[in-house]
Amino acid sequence: MRLEAALLEYSYSQDYSPTTRAWYRSRLGAFAAWLRSAGIADLDDITPSTIRQYQDYVRTRPSGRRGRGEAKPLDSFTVHGHTRAIKSFLNFLKKRDFTFFGWYRIALAIVYFFFFIK
Repeated sequence: MRLEAALLEYSYSQDYSPTTRAWYRSRLGAFAAWLRSAGIADLDDITPSTIRQYQDYVRTRPSGRRGRGEAKPLDSFTVHGHTRAIKSFLNFLKKRDFTFFGWYRIALAIVYFFFFIK
């Protein structure tokens, strides 16, 4: 399944307020943009390693805020927000029986690790 189609289905299938829907769209949109820049367009092409690389990217990229001339990294709350959005999306795929990719349990384990441990 194409990533964009899955993200669109996810965004309309959840009973979220407009603000919450915008929050998820923002986080998952950043994930989708990063995946596109890495040449990934299908769910089958996402691996646990891909998710770890994205989490490292989010953790180390500058936030756009400046403090004494240097761009500051994203705070841990924002990093966890990105991880939480991916976790929610993967759980949605699991519930919808998109288990054609055998790595989803590993990916969820990675997301849970970063969400609860880091």
